[in-house]
Amino acid sequence: MTNLITPFNTDPIVDRQVFHPKYFFSWVGLLFIYLISRLPLRIILIIGKGLGILLFAIAKRRRSIAELNLKLCFPDKTDKERTSLAKKTFINIGIGIFEMGIGWWASKNRIKKMKVSFINKEALIKAKKEKKGLLVLIKHSTHLELDLRILSEELSLGGMYRPQNNLVVNYFMIKARNSMLTGVVSRTEAKRAIRWIKNGLKFLYAADQDYGKNVSEFIPFFNHKAATVKFPAFLAKQDIKTVLLNIDRNKLEYQIELIEIDNTLEDIEFLTSINMKYEQVIRKFPEQYLWIHRRFKSSLHLGEDFYPKKS
Repeated sequence: MTNLITPFNTDPIVDRQVFHPKYFFSWVGLLFIYLISRLPLRIILIIGKGLGILLFAIAKRRRSIAELNLKLCFPDKTDKERTSLAKKTFINIGIGIFEMGIGWWASKNRIKKMKVSFINKEALIKAKKEKKGLLVLIKHSTHLELDLRILSEELSLGGMYRPQNNLVVNYFMIKARNSMLTGVVSRTEAKRAIRWIKNGLKFLYAADQDYGKNVSEFIPFFNHKAATVKFPAFLAKQDIKTVLLNIDRNKLEYQIELIEIDNTLEDIEFLTSINMKYEQVIRKFPEQYLWIHRRFKSSLHLGEDFYPKKS
């Protein structure tokens, strides 16, 4: 009989479809990422920058989404400044593709040798010693997969993922997440995650995207009402503490900061506090945030046609 309160991982199933010819370039792309990710970080930054500039030129729809988000969130910047920030974001996305490779495939020894510094390390040590469950919020940075790998060296963590449409990428993503986390679930398995958190699991969760109005409250995010998922507020009512664990890349160093959030606030105040903390950390290195996601897609005041549709 399955133990329902002890975290476990489910191994990804190798679907025969991954060997279909339509996935040929997915395999080639992942092999390329694997090979480049073995290079020194200094070289990866250079190659990633080139890839990011290429993506900025060809990924028209995602570029448009990023520019719309930046126009909303940074109204005081000029069009030229926002275009420059969008380009820097794509450069970091290019770098992040290879940082993903480091997160997925680098040896434990390499991760330990990376330059990592801490802001407010006392709070991290406190969280580490905490016996009760903990909701650990993270942001969708351009180097998210490497963030997870770095954090997994500091804390024993579970986490949630969104299944990818590309079966090859989905297989390797789940396999990598399982290797660094214990208690990995898809977003349709939230009840399982809640049981584990109540039993003491420290659980990673990104609450900075629009998951739909049915599971959200509309809370200001960069001064615009945005669908903000209610999951953290639900757990706060269960006496589960929430912290924001942020990682930024500063040149060749990754900086970790843990920010505590008051979970005694009422729902709206609590979610507002979370969005304010997200804003604070995003503003430090805005080019390392994934502006290519439709953060305001459920915000009715912007209209259904605010973001460009897929062609």
